[in-house]
Amino acid sequence: MNLFAAKCLATATVLSLFGAALVAGPASAGPHHHPRSELRWARVVEVTPIDVYQTEPILSRECRIESHYETAGHGYYRRPRHAHSAPILGAIVGGVIGNQFGSGSGRAAATFAGAVLGDAIARDRVYANAHVPPPMRLVEREVCEDVPTGHYRRTRYVDGYDVAYEYGGEIHHTRTDYHPGERIRIEVSVRPAY
Repeated sequence: MNLFAAKCLATATVLSLFGAALVAGPASAGPHHHPRSELRWARVVEVTPIDVYQTEPILSRECRIESHYETAGHGYYRRPRHAHSAPILGAIVGGVIGNQFGSGSGRAAATFAGAVLGDAIARDRVYANAHVPPPMRLVEREVCEDVPTGHYRRTRYVDGYDVAYEYGGEIHHTRTDYHPGERIRIEVSVRPAY
């Protein structure tokens, strides 16, 4: 092996050792362990319900009868009693009044205008009174509502449980939403101590 080949081999060896050290990193500095957790059962020593009290008003049901009128059908138009005679009479009266104004052809125009106006007024009055409104009926119904009496009641309900359990010779406490029974499942974290 010549001198050049020996130098190349030595350089490659040093570089490979240096690269291996970089890849190994801090793991080579000492043991490194991730903690792991396990599920275990613990004996329940005591269960105390957590009571919450709520105050509510006492209500009384009161009912009454309310009455009101409502329509019992549809309205209609009846034929007016003076459907033809009233407009004719209105035209005559309007013509007489219109005849009092003007002279010559102006008087004829005033008479005509009075007759048309009298007819229109009489016709409106007759048909305005011809509408028969729908019949009304009295309706009664019972209306009930809850009214405070001024008295209150205190209600108790359980908001959870304070649980004392024994594990590893020691008493621990936790809070649960349910009664656990004689034992409770716990999570224990295990890792080596150095």
